[in-house]
Amino acid sequence: MKKIITANNDTQLAGWITTLESAGVEYKQILNSEGKPGLLLNEEDAENYLNIRKLSTAEEQFKNFFSRFSQQRPTVAKENKGCMPSWTTILGLAVALVVLGKLSDCGGSDSASYESEPTPKREMTLQDSIELQFSAWDGSHRGMEKAIKAQMKNPDSYDHVETQYKIIGEGNENGVRALYVVTTFRGTNSFNAVITQQAKGTFTISGDLLSMGIE
Repeated sequence: MKKIITANNDTQLAGWITTLESAGVEYKQILNSEGKPGLLLNEEDAENYLNIRKLSTAEEQFKNFFSRFSQQRPTVAKENKGCMPSWTTILGLAVALVVLGKLSDCGGSDSASYESEPTPKREMTLQDSIELQFSAWDGSHRGMEKAIKAQMKNPDSYDHVETQYKIIGEGNENGVRALYVVTTFRGTNSFNAVITQQAKGTFTISGDLLSMGIE
């Protein structure tokens, strides 16, 4: 069954994408019901590769109850030597232990928003498709960065400087549009010297690489 997961931040989303692509897992970038960028993929893949599992109804009820219980101000019992703890205290401790046991098996369920039905709030626009390709952190193009590192002598030395883009092909007779991306970056060469270079590439509107070269 397909599910939508939404990351807490752009760094986490990029990490998920890298993990899925390295494992050859199929996914699709999409907007969730709140209009936030997310990933659409099989529930089994989300659990196996991203350690994300949707809580069952019973687990959700336990979690919600525990949240309310933990927010309540604990009752301070009057000092009375020899008295047993109140039944309220015993019941509260028992529930807490059960809930903690349940939540310990939930993996990364708290690290992301997990929607049970892949029903986006609205259709993705052209601008949505384009913006999903770029990092909100530094403005880099994820596909371009991956292509650049694949050609570098030392990929670990990659340092993004600036990325610009424009839509091309809007006036073509066949109506084919593409994204022209120019990225300036730094990295070390074969002599371990840091140099600044520029990469120019063309991508489909959905983010697939068409061509790329480094100057």
